[in-house]
Parts: sequence; C-alpha cells; structure tokens
Amino acid sequence: MKAMLQSEFAIIRSMGPSLAATFAVVCVFICWAMKTPAMLCAVCTMYPMIITFSLMGYDTTNGWERYRAALPLSRRDIIAGRYASVLVTSVVAIVAAVALGFASQMLLAHVFDDFEQVAPAELASACVASTALVLAIAACMMPFMVKFGNTKGVRYAACAFMLAFCLDAVIIGQFIDPSAMLAATEWIDSHGALLVGGLCAAATALYAASCAISMRIFQKKDL
Repeated sequence: MKAMLQSEFAIIRSMGPSLAATFAVVCVFICWAMKTPAMLCAVCTMYPMIITFSLMGYDTTNGWERYRAALPLSRRDIIAGRYASVLVTSVVAIVAAVALGFASQMLLAHVFDDFEQVAPAELASACVASTALVLAIAACMMPFMVKFGNTKGVRYAACAFMLAFCLDAVIIGQFIDPSAMLAATEWIDSHGALLVGGLCAAATALYAASCAISMRIFQKKDL
C-alpha cells in the first residue's frame, strides 16, 4: 500500500499550495469576522469532501483509474490507499485548524476587546467531531463513487441521502416525542466528551465498513 499512498499524496501535493493558502485565509477571516475561533470546525469539514472529490475526479482524468489498475498494485491496496489518504489529510486539517485558531486567538484577543476566546481542548473537540461527521458522510458516498464513477456516484449518493433525510424527518416527526428531544439535548450538553468519543468510534466503524465494501466492489469492477 506504500506505493499507492505515495501516488495519492503526489496528487494531493499538486493541490497543496492552493489548498493551504485557502485554508489559512479562511481560518483567519473567520476568526477576524466572528471574533472567535469557535467556528473553525466548519473549515475542517470542507477538506474530507474536497480531497475525496478531487481524488475520485482524478481517476477519470486521462484514464488514470484503468492505468493504475494495470500497475503492480493490488486492487485492495488501491482502495485502502485512497481511504487512508483522505483520513490522513483530514487529520492534518484538524491539527492545522486548531493551531491557526489558537494563534489567531492569541493575536486578535489583543485587537478586539469583545473577542470570545475558546479553550484549545474545546476547539479541538469541535473540529474532531465535525470532521468525524463529514467522514461518515464521505464513507457513505465513496462506495457509490467507486462503483459508478465520480459524476454518477455523487448523483446516486445524493438521491440516497435525500431519501434517508426524508425517512428521518418522518420518523422524528411521527415517533419521537419533543420531550425526548429536549432530554437528548440536555444530555449532549452534559456529556460532550462522551459524545465526541462515540461519534469518532461510530465514524471509524462506518469508514472501515465503507472501505471493505469499496474493496469488494473494486475487485469485481471491469476496467
């Protein structure tokens, strides 16, 4: 899988300067405009999807997917390398967001009297939880993209998400009592660390399952 990871990161490095510059500018602008780094978790959520779509889109460029499958790389390693590269990039985005948020906070707290400071642990927890949620969404989409390609896969995945959203709305509206929702909200406020840990565990399990499904799909795919 090492060769596959080197191939993936070579593609990511070609996008690196523009992504890093955009990331830094957006982080600083959010801290400046909102006078708090609390919303930097939203920036972290951009990058799992950006990297996923970029790498999947690159597969359709000049027949790269077919050419790569002809190289001495197992199809399992190709998929495992894709999932690993998205995961590693997401972790890097979390670390960068927390570091930039903390640095911006130290600087801007002296500029704005009403600047709302956030503890590094809270900022890190928010970034981790947000990224875990988006990785779970990416995990649901990637088997579709492996099966049908980038364009069709996104379209089919979007239809599946819309159906799931409608079913959730019906279930919540018909079968869940508002008092239960209020109790759940109070529990979340009181057990934030447990929620983040559970969300990360669930996202990790879903991501691993998605990887296994994509491996089976790609092994049977006719290229």
